[in-house]
Amino acid sequence: MIEYIATELAFAALGFAMLFAVSVAAVHWRGRHVRRDHAYWNRST
Repeated sequence: MIEYIATELAFAALGFAMLFAVSVAAVHWRGRHVRRDHAYWNRST
């Protein structure tokens, strides 16, 4: 039972870390390219 809980916690931590990394990368990419893609972002939303 302890091993199962530890595995679940490990997968949950990995999932949160991946989500955090993806969101940070997306914000960084948009912030760096927002001037060039300003018309594209406005048109897509």
